[in-house]
Amino acid sequence: MTSAWLIRHYALMLVLASIVCVEVTAGSIDVSDARMPLQPGVASVYAGYFTLQNHSHQTITLVGVSSLVFSSIEIHESKLTDGIFSMRRLTEVSIKPHQVVEFKPAGLHLMMRNMASEKILGDSFPVTLTFSNGDALEFHMQVSNDPAIKPTSHMHHHDNRIDI
Repeated sequence: MTSAWLIRHYALMLVLASIVCVEVTAGSIDVSDARMPLQPGVASVYAGYFTLQNHSHQTITLVGVSSLVFSSIEIHESKLTDGIFSMRRLTEVSIKPHQVVEFKPAGLHLMMRNMASEKILGDSFPVTLTFSNGDALEFHMQVSNDPAIKPTSHMHHHDNRIDI
């Protein structure tokens, strides 16, 4: 191992260790724990997970997700019915007043296709959520080791605030 390699990996570990929780607040909506599991080799499809919380007194409807890092992103839902897993594409997700909706393995998740540039553990990239009223919220998704493990960062991004 070269000293440059050790320094780079030590710096990455320090960054990861210093991070506590990823949360983005946009008026009535919070996005937290945004992560994409690292996949070995070259993949054409990746999964994305995060948590949405609606702090408003009205239902908010998520109708789209995009990122310059992927050619397309779709909202999908996996379900276990009578011992059989099925997956379907959703065109929208309604978040009731004060409801928390978790995008997680074996449930709601993002299906992201054709990554423009390779990402490594600890990288992050912008993702934009679009709501039925036309508002949008940008947040950063972090590349993580395990889909079940939520990021340990404490980065707040308040540049795109929306009130829905």
